[in-house]
Amino acid sequence: GGATGTSNVEAAARYGLRATGTHAHAWVEAFPTELDAFRAYARLYPDATTLLLDTFDTLRSGLPNALTVARELRAAGHELRGVRLDSGDLAYLSAQVRAALDGAGFPDVQIVASNDLSEFVIESVIKGGGRVDVYGVGTQLATGGGEGGGALGGVFKLVALGGQDRMKLTGDPAKASVPGDKRVWRAHTGQGGLIMDVITGLDDPAPQPGERVSDPTNPLGSRRVPAGLTWTDPRVVVMDGGVRRQAPEPLTDLQARARAEIAALPEGTRRLLNPHRYHVSLGAALQARRDALIATLRDRHGL
Repeated sequence: GGATGTSNVEAAARYGLRATGTHAHAWVEAFPTELDAFRAYARLYPDATTLLLDTFDTLRSGLPNALTVARELRAAGHELRGVRLDSGDLAYLSAQVRAALDGAGFPDVQIVASNDLSEFVIESVIKGGGRVDVYGVGTQLATGGGEGGGALGGVFKLVALGGQDRMKLTGDPAKASVPGDKRVWRAHTGQGGLIMDVITGLDDPAPQPGERVSDPTNPLGSRRVPAGLTWTDPRVVVMDGGVRRQAPEPLTDLQARARAEIAALPEGTRRLLNPHRYHVSLGAALQARRDALIATLRDRHGL
């Protein structure tokens, strides 16, 4: 339908499309610094390097590091192909990035935009003066988008490597990841109704009454854990080390469990129009761990 390339390797082979793409945030998180990650990627693909700018901060970290690598590639007889924006105000950021690239002598470096793009977002970026050359459309194209066409927003992010915490910082608090191995504690009332979920470190105890837990997408949002709750771990390991650990369940069992768990949600969260938000928070120890890593990353990258 007009796509000029695909990041899906099987689709490229099957339909004769150009296979194209960039590295993930996990690539950047796996290196000591963003510049180390960019340089390593450029060494692997000197004539096909597109760098993802927003792992820590698009304009203050990603862009300066990309310009450094662009100059290094040119000195070695190669050219940076592109940069990718995956969060924030795409119209504003792409205009700023375009001006910086042109001013540094790289007018041919393309700007690629992604982040759950739809025709409405693309039109808004264009009307807002954006300078995007390539739009990477995925979820909205595959699912149809629109009313009733939503998709589960599950995204892979690296959280630990070699025993060390890793996280995506970015300039958008809602997209900053949570580092380390974790578990989920689910709070029930005495009647079995669900109240809230709290995410903690893997070895942390259940939340305690009065403990202040934090909204992971809003640094200013927090609440205290009420007393009289029963805590359970809702997760079950079904796959480990490539081996299935649980036998398949009959569809009728899955349906019964889904009905029971939906019925246990607070009534306001089940409204289709303007529903209440079911609270999912970070435990105090995990929030402190996250804050410490944020401070380390900001210091390391001069933010």
